[in-house]
Amino acid sequence: RAANADQAACIDAIRRDHDAANQRLEETLKQKTKARALQTEEVLRKEQEECMSALHLGLGQLAAFREEYESSARLLTSKIDSLRDHMKKELDHTISVVSADSKARSEAVKQEQ
Repeated sequence: RAANADQAACIDAIRRDHDAANQRLEETLKQKTKARALQTEEVLRKEQEECMSALHLGLGQLAAFREEYESSARLLTSKIDSLRDHMKKELDHTISVVSADSKARSEAVKQEQ
């Protein structure tokens, strides 16, 4: 009986040691998992900051490009309007000259008859 009691006590001690070792292992695993999660979170936060920074930079460049494009479009529209006005004046002048010449020839023909 004493041998059985010693064996039982030994088995209990081994179980307690085993349970304590398992507990320490679980605690270590939780700590490592938490540390890894924090590292991953930090990496993701930095990547998000870099992406947001790049996005803001890109949006700034896009806004500047849009302003330049709109300014160029306004300038081009103004030049086209000026050219159209000039061409209309030239055409009106040419029509006026041709019309006057045509009337003069018509009058000359009438006087010859």
